[in-house]
Amino acid sequence: SVLTYENIQEIIKFAFEEKLLIIADEVYQDNVYASDMQFHSFKKVLMEMGEPYKKMELVSLMSASKGYMGESGVRGGYAEIVNFCPDVKKMLFKFASATSCPNVLGQVSSLKLYFQHDDAFRLAFFLETA
Repeated sequence: SVLTYENIQEIIKFAFEEKLLIIADEVYQDNVYASDMQFHSFKKVLMEMGEPYKKMELVSLMSASKGYMGESGVRGGYAEIVNFCPDVKKMLFKFASATSCPNVLGQVSSLKLYFQHDDAFRLAFFLETA
């Protein structure tokens, strides 16, 4: 099951109204099998919605361990932290660096997964915002 663009907009609006942090688990983004469905990243939708939503805090999660190629056990992934103050980002990075690290295979596989995608993928997940 894939969230539609409209579903994601509704979630973002609700989170904004209730002052909630969105943590988007987007690890199954490549597992879309219905021809009439499409994956939309929360970050892309958030930015396209404009003010005031595009300034909301967001965490997007991706993992190489959940892909359709059976990469279980690879232990590679990332979390993109959007619109957090620099001090919070610094502390989250410090915590993540001290508590979790993929093995060498996980690190190499994560890079391969990143570089196998096209520019649209990178724009959806690594779009720099001012």
